[in-house]
Amino acid sequence: PVGVGLSGGGVQSPGIIASRVRPYISVSPRVTASGAVGGVAKDTAVLDAEVDSVSVAAGLIGLAVGDSQTSNLIGDTVSAYIDGSSVTASGGNISVTSTSMPSITTSTFVLAVSVAIGGAGAGASSTTTINGTTEAYLAGGSFTAPGNQVTVGAASSASVDPSTGGGSGGLVSVAVMLSDAEIHGTTRAYVGGSTAIAAGRLTISATDTSHGSPETSVVGIGGITGAGASSITVVDRSVSAYVADGATVSVGSGAVTITAASSGTADGTTTGISGGAIAITALVVDMKIAGSTSAFLGRGATLTAGDLSVQASAFAVATSNTTAIGVGLISGAGVGLTAKDTSTVDAHIGPAPGTTWSGNPTIVTITGGGVTVAATMRSILSAKILGASVSLLAGVVGADVEATSTPTVRAYLGDHVSLQADGDVAVSAFTQISAVTLGSAFSASGLASVGALGVATRVEPIVTATIGSGSSVTSVGGDVALLAGNNYDPASGSFLAGVGAIAATDSLSAAGGLALGDTNISTTSAASVLAEVKSGTTVRATEGTVSVRSESENLATAQTKNSGGAAVSVSLTAVTSRAKGTTTAILSGNVTSAAAGPGAATVEVTANAVDQAS
Repeated sequence: PVGVGLSGGGVQSPGIIASRVRPYISVSPRVTASGAVGGVAKDTAVLDAEVDSVSVAAGLIGLAVGDSQTSNLIGDTVSAYIDGSSVTASGGNISVTSTSMPSITTSTFVLAVSVAIGGAGAGASSTTTINGTTEAYLAGGSFTAPGNQVTVGAASSASVDPSTGGGSGGLVSVAVMLSDAEIHGTTRAYVGGSTAIAAGRLTISATDTSHGSPETSVVGIGGITGAGASSITVVDRSVSAYVADGATVSVGSGAVTITAASSGTADGTTTGISGGAIAITALVVDMKIAGSTSAFLGRGATLTAGDLSVQASAFAVATSNTTAIGVGLISGAGVGLTAKDTSTVDAHIGPAPGTTWSGNPTIVTITGGGVTVAATMRSILSAKILGASVSLLAGVVGADVEATSTPTVRAYLGDHVSLQADGDVAVSAFTQISAVTLGSAFSASGLASVGALGVATRVEPIVTATIGSGSSVTSVGGDVALLAGNNYDPASGSFLAGVGAIAATDSLSAAGGLALGDTNISTTSAASVLAEVKSGTTVRATEGTVSVRSESENLATAQTKNSGGAAVSVSLTAVTSRAKGTTTAILSGNVTSAAAGPGAATVEVTANAVDQAS
């Protein structure tokens, strides 16, 4: 008789939350309160899932198969609003706020073992997605809070934390782990079109914090074994705070603050290990930040206030630590890792680029204070890999890692904006970017070893501070200043240290016969920085300074280390480091006064760049 062992295990765990939370006042002819008027929406959605699958087969001939799958989605809509109503708060504030805090935590594990002449296969898949909308708004009505505040606020905090792991063991074994963690959706706060506001202060804010943190591990043991894993992390949420096209806002001598702020993090760890007579490990990792953050006063809007601040800021972090190890008579380890930031940050007054002028100018009148329009971006990328192969006969290591930061950051007064302020008018856009790639490859064999390592870092932001065509910008008693900067600190007036594009490699190939090492490393730092007053625009600061300034620092550093030994040893290395870019300041408009006389006490146009490659 022949003993035959067959074992199979499979588990699926889907989870979906798609609720709707909506406190609102809608189409009410008149709402009057002696105190305050408000609406609050809050949602906390939590998904926790744990899935384990174990399959063991024993006998003379055996086959073990294990499969685990989890799929989880949160797509809630959280809205607080007042729509089409006339609201008066005689003795208090008017406020609408919404808050959402979705989170998904999963643990997926699979194990397949065959103690027989046969094989084992293990597979696990984890998909976690957060989507949905968090919003607060006032639209299509009138809102009156004499001497008090109107507040519109939306805040979200999302997290996905999947853990995916497992392994297989057998004469022939294969283990594959797949992880996909993504955060999308919208967070917005706004005052809609055809809306009139009369109050002592207006605050519009939208904030989001998103965090994706996957952990993926795979182990394969057998005579002939393969271990593979794929990990994808995407943070791509839209965050915006704005006064919509055509709205009318009046807060007397009070302040109007429009703020959008985002923080996105993709932080993952991936590990793969295989061991056997023939052992192969392969890992593919992709980390991406791709959100948009915007704050603006829309085209054709009319605003009267004592001070105006329009600010958009984003903080993006993408980090990954990836390790692939193969051990056997013949072994191989391969890694492909990418970390990217393609975020967009936008702060503006008037029409957005690519939109058609409505025919009505955007009118801003500020009495007593000034105007600030600012867009800022801080980006940190860190991609680290370790590939190792240890074999008795032949070993191969191949690793490719790339970090790319290409955000677009812009602050501007659009076309056909009429702006007058008693104080300073400041339009600024800044980026601070650090991108680092570190690649390590180790290959050791009794006969032949091959190590191939490619590392690339690219930093190419677009940073602009502009005033569009057909506009009129006046500071009665202050300055009009445009400043675009990359890796520049305006407070100290100096460039930053320890930023830019950095890449480093460390490669070791050793063998009793032939050792071959091939390393390619490249860094590029090339920011496009522009400050510009476009033609057809008039700028006035009769008692102050009109300044148009660009400041940019491009640093690129590449470091490599190769070592090893063999009866025949060949080492090939290619290193490229580039620091370049464009830094431009342009004054094409007019600097004139309404009456006879100078348009400014001082006019300054400055472009300054520091480029360094090593």
